[in-house]
Formats: sequence, C-alpha cells, structure tokens
Amino acid sequence: MSDDDRHPVERDEAATSEAVAEDEGRTAGAVAVEEANRDDAGRGSTDDQDPDAWGLQAKIFGAIAVFMVVIAVVYWFMSYEAAGTTFLAVSALMTGVPALYLGWPRNRGDRAAPQVHHEPGHDPHDGVWFPDASIWPLAIGVSMALVGNGFLLGRWLLAPALVLLAWSIGGMIRQGRHRL
Repeated sequence: MSDDDRHPVERDEAATSEAVAEDEGRTAGAVAVEEANRDDAGRGSTDDQDPDAWGLQAKIFGAIAVFMVVIAVVYWFMSYEAAGTTFLAVSALMTGVPALYLGWPRNRGDRAAPQVHHEPGHDPHDGVWFPDASIWPLAIGVSMALVGNGFLLGRWLLAPALVLLAWSIGGMIRQGRHRL
C-alpha cells in the first residue's frame, strides 16, 4: 500500500487548495474571515459579495405578505367577519416584518466595533456562553400561566401562583449566580 493510498487527504494539499481557490474563487482563510464578519442576518461585509444576496428571501416573505393581504381583503368582502380578517391581516404583518428586515439595505461601515480577524479553522463564537439545561424557564412559564388563570378564576389561584412565580424566578437567579 503506497503512502498516497493511506492518506488520500494529505496526498496533494497544494493541488487541493488551488482547486478550492479556482472553484470558489477564495481560500480557506478568506472564508474564515468572511464568516467572522457576518452580521446578525448572515450578511457579509466584503465588497465582492452580491449586494442583493438576501433579496430572494425578502421577496419570498414579501410575496407571502402580499398574498395574505389579498386573502384578508377577499375574506372581508365574502364574510364581513372582523375576527378572521384581523387574523389574516396580522399574518400579513408577521410575514411583512421579516421581508422588511431581510430586504433593508445595510451599511456596515458605520459600525464602531473593531473587526476581529480569526485564524482559519477557529470559531469566532468560541467565547459565547449558553446557559446549562434548567427547569426554571419551564417553572416560570407554568407559574405565569397559573397567574393568568388566577386573574380569570379568582384569588384562590392567584395567590399560590404568585408564590410559585417568585420561587421560580428566585431559582433561576440562584442558578445564574453559580456560573459566576
């Protein structure tokens, strides 16, 4: 068995990197820098990037929003029902917001934050902390639902629900302090 057969990945690294550069027009280092410079919508800041890169997604959301508006108008004139028309209008609004967000032009040059260039292969989000698995968000959600029901059904449910809510919030705070 030859050395090329045992390590096919290392066989011709120079030719492989040249092929990647030819196929994509960029190197692995350029890809890592581009990933590190993306904004919250995933757009890059390089000048060679297509300025309308997110245009298709914006057009899809916009088309759905327009469709929902048309359906709301047709529904209103067919049924004269306010609730269904309102739900359809809110649906149009909920799809219109992402369309505006994705379609809105961004100028990243006016940001004051310094651009950090990471080495290829390093994740730019290495320092991000995510909380451990916890029961407290579920406990807070359940206690909030009980508080809402307490407002509807009476004080007999509201008082224990508020105690449970306070206990749940306290538990989440205690768990958060363990990280420090």
